[in-house]
Amino acid sequence: MVDIASQTDKRGIYLNDVGITNLTMPIKVKDRTRKWQHTTGNFNVFVDLPVDVKGTHMSRLVEMVYNFRKNINHDGLKKMCKELTEKLNANNATVEVEFPYFVSTVSPVSKSENLMTYYAKFKGTYGDYPPIYTFRLGVDVDVMTVCPCALEECGDGSSHVQRGKVKIKVLPKNGSWIWLEELIEIALSSGSFPVFDRLKRPDEKFVVQEGFKNAKFVEDVCRDASVQLENRNDIEGYIVEVENNESIHTHNAFARRSWLWQE
Repeated sequence: MVDIASQTDKRGIYLNDVGITNLTMPIKVKDRTRKWQHTTGNFNVFVDLPVDVKGTHMSRLVEMVYNFRKNINHDGLKKMCKELTEKLNANNATVEVEFPYFVSTVSPVSKSENLMTYYAKFKGTYGDYPPIYTFRLGVDVDVMTVCPCALEECGDGSSHVQRGKVKIKVLPKNGSWIWLEELIEIALSSGSFPVFDRLKRPDEKFVVQEGFKNAKFVEDVCRDASVQLENRNDIEGYIVEVENNESIHTHNAFARRSWLWQE
């Protein structure tokens, strides 16, 4: 059978990334409490393509995800990226995976169990000369925010409340392992108050009252998360993005902080 992909290409054009996107697969990731967690990952996998090669072998990229899907962490992605360069004769490889990540918590008063869903992402890159492996991870976390301006203007203790989304991505220093739960906790503590799936009436009262004691602009949330990240000694760079779904405006409010960050 003729291998069309391996034939010579004469156009002299190097391609930085070729591969597959949006491949969904059951995966296993590290869990701080339970050691491992089973979830579903959505993968993008790329390698570079030399100027003289017509195409890459896409099926090998899919096979690689199958082979490593039970070891989705810093070391697993490193091995996967390295094997991609070896088996596809590539200089560089990139693996991106996003997945729902579940964390158990309880409502503040009733102590009702909440199995909260957050969204996490890993990105591993390998290549260049000499080959360097870089691993990044991140989370998307919903929080409650109370507007300080409206609280001041109303003068009667009332304000408007919205749900904000805190997105954090970090570059660990020297291969340090950072738990997803640590980033989730930073995001939750940066808002006015966390949000929950299950709240009884006493819980709702508590959440609202505590949130109003801790009114924050979107800028406050972004800065508070940034301070916590910069106080760590295991992070080489980060990016924080916060967006509030404004309740009394037709637009959203947004803030971003990037520190020594490169994609």
